[in-house]
Amino acid sequence: MFDYVAKEGKRRAITVTDPAVRSTVRTLVRADNGVDALFSWPEGGTWRPLHSHDVNAYIAGHAGGHFTAKEFRTWNATVLMALLLANAGPSANPRRTRSVITASIRGVADWLGDTPAVARASYVDPRLIRRYESDGGLATIPVLSPELPASPDAEDAVAALLRLPAD
Repeated sequence: MFDYVAKEGKRRAITVTDPAVRSTVRTLVRADNGVDALFSWPEGGTWRPLHSHDVNAYIAGHAGGHFTAKEFRTWNATVLMALLLANAGPSANPRRTRSVITASIRGVADWLGDTPAVARASYVDPRLIRRYESDGGLATIPVLSPELPASPDAEDAVAALLRLPAD
């Protein structure tokens, strides 16, 4: 379990269930490298702690543009939102539509460890919400378990939906 203080002083407790990740984290915790950080790497004969700016520089250098780790959070939040909306099913009632969107945003916010307002404004692609509101559902998104990591089929369906022209 990761139990830590995240952005804006919010306490987060996340349980790691994937056996491969658990094994890797145990190995990292036991590393005797003299650095009081879970993630670190050797550089010039010494160990250096890994910081977010290091991760972002690596991503930008390998992705061929100005990309950061936030793109991964944004994409996952958008995919999770699509799955939550798809699982809620279609809605012809405007009140139910708003209720489904609000509940789905809360689910994404919980996953992010953020507020619903931040999740909606900064992480969920607004085209999903507009499409759900205008079409009364997301018929092209498969009804799969709303969990991350999502299946490639779910990610492909979300990418295809986002490529569609706006109504």
